[in-house]
Amino acid sequence: MKHCTRRRRFLRLTGGGTAMTVGMAVWPALAHPFHVTFTEMEHNIARSTLEAAIRVAPGDLEEALGRRVGRRVNLDRDTGADTFVRDYLRQVFLIKTRSGAPVPAIWIGKQVVSHQIAWLYVEFPLPAKAREVWVRNHAFFAIASRQVNTIVFKQGVRKKTLTFSPGVDQDGKWLQITPPKTGGVGSQRQQLAT
Repeated sequence: MKHCTRRRRFLRLTGGGTAMTVGMAVWPALAHPFHVTFTEMEHNIARSTLEAAIRVAPGDLEEALGRRVGRRVNLDRDTGADTFVRDYLRQVFLIKTRSGAPVPAIWIGKQVVSHQIAWLYVEFPLPAKAREVWVRNHAFFAIASRQVNTIVFKQGVRKKTLTFSPGVDQDGKWLQITPPKTGGVGSQRQQLAT
C-alpha cells in the first residue's frame, strides 16, 4: 500500500523519527459539517499483515484525544500525541479472528498533511491460515452523531467497502481474506494491544 510503504521508507531514511508535519490551526471538531474517516486497507500476503492507512480530520482527532486525556491535545506540538493516538485506535479500530481473539495492531505512525488531513498508519499481523476477520471502526462516534467511517479493503484486484456510522452500521463486519502462505509476522514494533 502506497501510504504504509511511504511511511516505512520515511522511517528508514530518518532513523525512525516522527513524520514532518505542516503547522496547523486547532479547529474544533464541530467546525465542519462532514465527519468522515477513510481507511485504505490492504492484505499483504507476503508479510501476512493487514496494512491500514486511515485518513482523518486533525481537528476531530484532537477533539477525541482531548476528551480522553482531559486536556487540549495538539498533534504537531504534543510530545505524547503518538501515544494518545495509539491508545485511542486500540479502543475504536478493532480487528478480531473468527474465534473472537483480537488481532494486535502495530502502530507505524502519523503524518499531518494540513489542517484538514492527517494519515494514521497501522498494521495488523494475521494469524496463520486466517480466512476472515471481524472489523469495526468507531472512530469519533462519541463526538459526531453523523460520523461516517469507510474502509476500502484491497486484496489483489478485489475490493470491498465497509461503512460504519453511529446507530446504523455500528456493528462489526466480517471480511474475507486469502490465507497467508507463511506463518504470522513477528512483532518487533510497538503493539497497540497489550
